[in-house]
Amino acid sequence: MKHIHRSPFINVLLAATLCLGPLPVCQGQQTAATGASSKSQVRSHPPKTEQLWLEAESGKISLPLRLGKDEAASGGQHIYMPAGKATYAFTIAKPGTYRVWGRVLATGGADNSFFISMDGGEKFKWNHNALKSTWQWEAVKNDKLKEVAQFKLAAGNHTLTVGYHEDGSRFDQLLITDDLQLNPAAQATSAATTLYLEAENGNVTPPMQVEEQAAASGGKYVWIPDQFSTYEFEVAEPGTYKVWGRVLAADGHADSFLVSIDEGQWVKWNDLPRGNAWVWDDVHAKTNTPENTVTFNLTAGKHTLKIKQREPGTQLDRLLITNDLSFKPSGAGRLAGN
Repeated sequence: MKHIHRSPFINVLLAATLCLGPLPVCQGQQTAATGASSKSQVRSHPPKTEQLWLEAESGKISLPLRLGKDEAASGGQHIYMPAGKATYAFTIAKPGTYRVWGRVLATGGADNSFFISMDGGEKFKWNHNALKSTWQWEAVKNDKLKEVAQFKLAAGNHTLTVGYHEDGSRFDQLLITDDLQLNPAAQATSAATTLYLEAENGNVTPPMQVEEQAAASGGKYVWIPDQFSTYEFEVAEPGTYKVWGRVLAADGHADSFLVSIDEGQWVKWNDLPRGNAWVWDDVHAKTNTPENTVTFNLTAGKHTLKIKQREPGTQLDRLLITNDLSFKPSGAGRLAGN
């Protein structure tokens, strides 16, 4: 790591390895301490401020996170998670109202959800509550409506899609039934239509993948393994720091990451600004409001930042770590050095 000291404060940069061209400097932002514009010289910042600019694609990236290309991104590259899914074709003889159940396993609240869609319709988020170390049956719920999902199906062929929402989420079997009182652990009534589907027998699209486990039905299940990008950095000044990211979030289904420093608790960085252009957003918990901004107390020395994908399609271009809590980056930011 290279430290560049600029009196009267410290500005720490990490040497760029994938920078494809010159980057614009941060545009004029007012600082609370000086009232001066950051468009002026670096000297305008308060003493002992520290800024670390990191290129997202230059971290240690674990699959299935991928590199994407975008001319508007700093250095022309960013990282993202493709939208993996599994699709299941099935046929029913009777028209009616149907429910879907899933046999799922989740060890925590950061890996207990999927996207669900029937016959190519609008997808919805299913947050299940089976937070146990063993497989559990749970009815598919519409998280937005806060109720068990019901599907009006005609007799004939249909397609159910289970899409990736949070890594680590696992499902083993699916049950599609018009017996709205049915518990999968009990017997169905003689007149009910019940279809059991093995998760691994669908059309499974990467990065969703099939894994083996003896406790799973048929010995296999479908999931997306945990993945994250790792960034090593060093600060000279102990104190309170903020983390900013230059992000792109197309909609409310692709607007979040999980963030951790030095193996601390994962912060759900949710509700990113939505649109089709790159914007800077500070790490915050849950909703994007000033009172939810997250800060990190860091000692002088080396640290590790981890960014974990939470929703497919959320894109990350650059990172800024700074103890100037009033500073707001703009444009592409300063030249990174990692």
